[in-house]
Amino acid sequence: MQNGIGHSHAKIILMGEHAVVYHQPAIVLPISSIKLQATIVPNAQQEIQSSFYSGSLASASDSPFAGIALLLRQLLTYFDAKAQGFKLTIESELPPERGMGSSAATAIAVIRAVYAAFGAELSQTTLLNWASVSENVIHGNPSGLDAATTGANSPLWFVKGQLPRPMHMPTMVA
Repeated sequence: MQNGIGHSHAKIILMGEHAVVYHQPAIVLPISSIKLQATIVPNAQQEIQSSFYSGSLASASDSPFAGIALLLRQLLTYFDAKAQGFKLTIESELPPERGMGSSAATAIAVIRAVYAAFGAELSQTTLLNWASVSENVIHGNPSGLDAATTGANSPLWFVKGQLPRPMHMPTMVA
């Protein structure tokens, strides 16, 4: 394991917020100016430092951080590094529980940081599949909209169960 950094950002839903659970389209916008960064470095212990949770990975299972803790354990298993010590630091500008995708943004940044720490390539499909691990714990049956948007670089046309499609917004001519 080497040092790894992952980034994500906030999101807003322009339209279709409630319809998306019924497999109807939504238009979602990433807000790249509201950032989240996850940094993981080798360490003797498995430690997490964030405004959501601070402590050991082992103790995180019975906390509001349980979804991310499960995600971390599964990622470490995937990389055959279950006993690998690390310190994960999460710095977030996203307000929690305000509909801006805080939990999904955390998952996206953590996944990117872990993949970077192991020097592995990460496809968008793999990223979203991993994000669903923690989002399922936190939200039960999420649409995937938050994860798709907090990791996107452009507005998306989103339909649950389909790959998100990037949208190009018109520009104004002066």
